[in-house]
Amino acid sequence: MSNKTVLILRDKIPVNAAEDLLDNEAESFFIAAALKKLGFRVEVRVFDLYEIQALIIDLMRLNPLFVVNLVETVDGSTAMSFLPCSLLDNLHIKYTGSDSWAMVTTINKTLTKKMLSSIGVRTPEWLEISGSGSFIPGERYILKPVNEDGSLYIDNSSLVRSESAEELQTLLSRKSAEWGGECFAERFIAGREFNISILGHKGEPVVLPVAEMLYSGYEKMHLPEILTYDAKWCKGSFEYENSRRSFTLYPKDQELIGQMSEIARKCWKHYRLKGYARIDFRVDKQSIPWLIEINTNPCIADDSGFVASAQKAGLSIEELVRKIILEADSELYIPQ
Repeated sequence: MSNKTVLILRDKIPVNAAEDLLDNEAESFFIAAALKKLGFRVEVRVFDLYEIQALIIDLMRLNPLFVVNLVETVDGSTAMSFLPCSLLDNLHIKYTGSDSWAMVTTINKTLTKKMLSSIGVRTPEWLEISGSGSFIPGERYILKPVNEDGSLYIDNSSLVRSESAEELQTLLSRKSAEWGGECFAERFIAGREFNISILGHKGEPVVLPVAEMLYSGYEKMHLPEILTYDAKWCKGSFEYENSRRSFTLYPKDQELIGQMSEIARKCWKHYRLKGYARIDFRVDKQSIPWLIEINTNPCIADDSGFVASAQKAGLSIEELVRKIILEADSELYIPQ
């Protein structure tokens, strides 16, 4: 391995960026340190939609062994985060994580849900701005962006109850105009919430220790038990300080964990996921799991849920990165 250069591709971080974008920069520093410990020479570049030609020239000059793709947003939106994969495919450069097809089919949440329904995976009913989907009278719905991740735009007012589909569509139209992008309404599943982290091994999905999200004191504060933007990113807020992941599961949960793990493996195959991914579930009062999101490019910063799950499995960050790299290029020799 004479050429030891690898390139980390990350988001372009604007001035006065919000916490969710700054996290991507911290993630790149964290992964760069692990790569250096594995013996690689590391270069870092941002994926800028308006500087594609300069990036291509850089890639040709550096001729990296592979690219670690950490890009989560392009031009401020998750909707185009598949573009780096498409570019690297066209340049015949190997990269970590899933390809552009997998990303496109999981970035768009309503498309994901339609595909889930077609393969018999239970996902909460939803209503789109166009009226497509379904409305169940008396149920609560969460308003979500169709093409964004990281709990963007989700706050305590996102959980609503409407008298009719028409009323909910009107609310969706108003929120879409406010957010600057299309949103949809997903039936709220009252109950528990779980994150299933998956790591590829020779193309096969390995389920890491399962984490449950716990919301302490939310009921007393009359807050919905959902992972809002504040809960995920705003240190010092009540939501951030009182939401946490737990790996303490009980014998009675084993059947449930088995069900969610099997569904996660099924989705890995169907959506052609690769390298690593995270799949999120809500579990209702009858212990029935409902899949709410597939994340093909979950954060792997030091404080991320994915890294916490890997560490719970006994993997150091260097071991985790090594496994992710080998899924991108199985022929690489990386000393342990």
